[in-house]
Amino acid sequence: AIFNDAILKFSGRVAERYIFTQQQQQSKSKLLNHIGEALALPPDLEVAKKVLLSTMSALYAMMLIVLCLVFTSTEIITKEVPLDFFESYGFYTYLYSLSVIFFIYLFGYVVRSKYTASSKNAKKLYRLDSLNVDAFLKRMSQLTNLDLEEVNSDHPHHRNFSLRKRIENSTTCSPNKPSSNVHDNVRQRNTCVKLMTSENDKSHGCLFLRLGTVAFGLGTLIYAGLEFLTFFETPQTCLRWEILEGINPVLYMIFVFMQMYFIFTHCRININKNKAIAKFGMMHVIATNVCMVIRTLVKESAKEIFKSGSVDHPLNSNKVPENECEKLDIIGDTFEHSSIYLFPFIIEYSIIGCAVIYQMWSHIGKNPTYLIFQGDKSEGNPDDLTKHRPYHLDWSSSSVGLFMGLLSLVGLIISLILYFALVNQEKYRLLAVLINNIMDTLINGLMILAMIFGFYQTRKLSLVRSEKDYDIISIISASGIVVYAAFTVIAGMLNQDSLEPSSLVIINGVFEIVEVNIQLLFIADLKQRVVSEANKGEKPGRQTTTYLLMCNLALWVTYNFEIQKGNATPDQSKFYGFLPWVVIQRITLPLCVFFRFHSSVVLTELWKNCYRLKRVE
Repeated sequence: AIFNDAILKFSGRVAERYIFTQQQQQSKSKLLNHIGEALALPPDLEVAKKVLLSTMSALYAMMLIVLCLVFTSTEIITKEVPLDFFESYGFYTYLYSLSVIFFIYLFGYVVRSKYTASSKNAKKLYRLDSLNVDAFLKRMSQLTNLDLEEVNSDHPHHRNFSLRKRIENSTTCSPNKPSSNVHDNVRQRNTCVKLMTSENDKSHGCLFLRLGTVAFGLGTLIYAGLEFLTFFETPQTCLRWEILEGINPVLYMIFVFMQMYFIFTHCRININKNKAIAKFGMMHVIATNVCMVIRTLVKESAKEIFKSGSVDHPLNSNKVPENECEKLDIIGDTFEHSSIYLFPFIIEYSIIGCAVIYQMWSHIGKNPTYLIFQGDKSEGNPDDLTKHRPYHLDWSSSSVGLFMGLLSLVGLIISLILYFALVNQEKYRLLAVLINNIMDTLINGLMILAMIFGFYQTRKLSLVRSEKDYDIISIISASGIVVYAAFTVIAGMLNQDSLEPSSLVIINGVFEIVEVNIQLLFIADLKQRVVSEANKGEKPGRQTTTYLLMCNLALWVTYNFEIQKGNATPDQSKFYGFLPWVVIQRITLPLCVFFRFHSSVVLTELWKNCYRLKRVE
């Protein structure tokens, strides 16, 4: 078998950097086990090292998230520490700075070497490491009882070797058929260079998810920009003035933009070298995104509570001192009024960032790419890079679902307009709440009926095996809707002095819980199916998929306004108390918003891929 770079992983630094010819895949495992026994090393040493590295990086991210939770909880619970205390002392500066440095490393070093292998670097490695390689090969030959023979190389800076048992003839490295003539093999021998990165078989985030990253990223940038402007409203003579409160928003904007650009442009990247840096760097980015979710939820909840003027909770302490410095009027109340619209963008952007970066983290070192050289020329792009052909969307069997979904969207928008028009009028406030709840119940009921019909239709589709049996992002975000609806149902059942009919509150909550669970089942079932030749014209279930797509898109729009509708749930606020209900809303509603967006993305991919004869993930 041909001696390739995989064998030299056991040699340390030299084995990672030097270039050798590629071994045939079938004989790799046996040869590695043989060498491992000779060196008294466990055969699965590489696997153990990968697991250890992954575990250490995950523990590092967990520690950062726990610290963030402790810091934010301390700022809220105790009266001795003001809000944003730890932000002024560098914790978030550390998060942003290392994330930005990691993305600079990705853009400046990793991505630049995505498709090329530098001959200059190969020459340098040859000059510096040739003696170490010779010593290693000699030692390897003694330990394994195998003959190592250097053969001619057409490239001036590459060295080719053949490895064989002493009782057998040398095999070839011809990619197709082995030749019995060693000299012919030398002429056909290819030199393979392992690239820094490779392309994954499918995208770590589909097109619509990446478009969502851009949309939510822009909203996040606006939020951070307004937060940066508020820094100049505090004069430098004020005791509460901190320079990091101005630096952190700038670092956060840089981080948001770099992550948004990286996810959108490098959605298939797999990193194959410097794996420790990649593992810890990506876990640091994930921890930064999670900490941004925690920080944003705490800040916005605190703002809502302060605005209410409540005095029966621990937030009213010296965090808002009476002798507070007089602020300059630069943007006025713009940030305060717009933050309620913008902070859900931060939650959704951070969740998408965590999901995509985690997929990249889990694929580090997988599917490495080799660039093949023959003489002074390379064979161009690596063989395993996927070539994408243009695809034209087929809109057949979608018109009914599309227009029914548009009608649902119009109905929800009309209910929103009526709500905001009537809620501020005392005599029509209850009517506004009733219109809102009735429309939500109606839409959820129609979606349940549509999915029951869809289950009946999709039985005609062929079954296929999907790579993933479940979608953890959908399950986590769906828990937000279930929790919110469960609190609503409990308030409707136990509240003795409700303003709106208790039965309507209960039915609305139950319908929402049922709809979410059935939708998760419908999506999971549709992932296992694909259209066949027999029903490619009918496309059973596509009308339902289109309708669900449009309804989730409509509910995503309305949920963004739901966050602002504090008066839409008077019974729940009265039953649980203002402070607990604000906390429940601030935690669950962003998950509700993201669930509808993510469901729209998943249904769009299924609408496109399940009804094609050749399924493309």
